[in-house]
Amino acid sequence: MTAPAIMTDHPTDETLASFADHRLDPKEREAVIKHVANCGECFSVVETAWDFKAGETSVRRFTPRLPTTLMAIAAAIALALLALPAVREWIAPPRMGEVIDGYKQFSKRPIESRLSGGFPHKEFTTPRGPGDEDSSLDVDDYAELRMEALENELAEANSWKELRDLAAAQLLAGHRDQAAQTLERSLKAAGEEKPELINDLAAAHLERARFNRDPAVAAAALKYAERAWALQKTPESAFNRALAYRTVGREKEEQRAWQDYLALDSSSPWAEEVRRDYLREDL
Repeated sequence: MTAPAIMTDHPTDETLASFADHRLDPKEREAVIKHVANCGECFSVVETAWDFKAGETSVRRFTPRLPTTLMAIAAAIALALLALPAVREWIAPPRMGEVIDGYKQFSKRPIESRLSGGFPHKEFTTPRGPGDEDSSLDVDDYAELRMEALENELAEANSWKELRDLAAAQLLAGHRDQAAQTLERSLKAAGEEKPELINDLAAAHLERARFNRDPAVAAAALKYAERAWALQKTPESAFNRALAYRTVGREKEEQRAWQDYLALDSSSPWAEEVRRDYLREDL
């Protein structure tokens, strides 16, 4: 390839064009993603290229200009409010909506488990690796890039909600270990067992177990999945609970857990996937 794998400055226009057209090898692609996720200027170039290819016009956000004095007063008030922890969490909106929007850009879901928060169904596929030659969909690059950018924006997150959103972005970007660590921080910041956090911890450990084949991680996934199910019986906790039994090789419990799932959700695309890919009639 003509683009350098290691960049000390902005990528060239040719490199960014090659990235948008899926003409970079995996190492070069990773280098571009890391740079663009931290560089608004290059992100804008890549986003514009994709918008142009899709025949769409990007919707840009504009900040109205205020008189200097009013801006100074507003800044002072904001700083005073931010000094109060309760107010800081209230006015700092969760970013889960942005995570879900990024997830919607994937052609297929990159994780097998289910996160809390209302993520729509997509068919499951393992993330692309160095040996995968399929480069037909730039939408997956865009989604991964958005997840990386959200990670960077939420790097200093402290509230449990922002930490939860950061963990979701990390998991969808393929950073499984970091997601599990962030969720542990979120749980500590929350100060109590929140069902959505316990469920997402199960999801993170399920993804870790799927990649590292560690029985201890699989056991942790099952522990969190069972706890999430006990706290709140939702389709997400039911799905992850069945996957957890599958991960530890307990087939009979797995099949009963899939039936529990279908008792909650019998008609959605998720239910269709359960019947097609997981449910067995011989157990």
